[in-house]
Amino acid sequence: IVNHDLGGGIYQFTNVQLEKAYYVEATAPSGFNLTSGICNDELVNQGLLDASWACDNAAALTTGSSGVGSVNTGRSRDCIYVDRTGNVTGVINLGVMQIGDSTPLTTNVALLLNFDNGSNEGRRHLQGLMSRGTKVSTPQEEADSGYHRYLLSEFDRTTIGTVTAEVVAGNLDERLEANGVELDSVIPNDVMLGVKADGSDNELAVAMQVRGHYQPPPDLDFDYIVQDSINRDTDQIRRSLRDYNDNCRDQTSKVNNQG
Repeated sequence: IVNHDLGGGIYQFTNVQLEKAYYVEATAPSGFNLTSGICNDELVNQGLLDASWACDNAAALTTGSSGVGSVNTGRSRDCIYVDRTGNVTGVINLGVMQIGDSTPLTTNVALLLNFDNGSNEGRRHLQGLMSRGTKVSTPQEEADSGYHRYLLSEFDRTTIGTVTAEVVAGNLDERLEANGVELDSVIPNDVMLGVKADGSDNELAVAMQVRGHYQPPPDLDFDYIVQDSINRDTDQIRRSLRDYNDNCRDQTSKVNNQG
């Protein structure tokens, strides 16, 4: 990848086969590091980077993140395609920072959401989540809290977690920017379902990792800024998630009705 005057980049390939897809090995120029869109299994295996930098990390592929911090070299997460005429299609987006210019930030948060099972469809959905999930609460915990807790299946965690993370990121971006922080990613970790034994209440707890960077000074309390922002926007986040679910149901109905 080399600089290009039109604001992007151009590819220079040698000895490539046509009609094949390729990942790109990228190295930052001297004095710079790569912060996103990149992975490096070698450094992960050496323990020099955490697992979020692994090339098979599904959450990172979904969010475009490649972990806390930065790295000088690695493999692109996206790939490009060389067609039968030799033209290259696709774009490789990489985050680049000048070394010493910014400080990486990370914090873990959890968003608690009410699960609507008032309708027949909602109750079917709840039963499906429970049947696919793994019960993790002990009898003592259930007696103390009144909730039976389930760790959702990998499919449900990915589906619910990814959508929630996207909505949270959309709400966080502007608030963090007002504090001089650039949001890098919101990565879903676990999604826990809590079900009241008497059926009176159900809740989803979505655990997420928020990553960003900023240029000091001053020192920032990133944990507080993120949690305060989510608390202020909780109602808006819940409305956005309801709108997303309603739109999904509308589209599903249209597909089913049209065959």
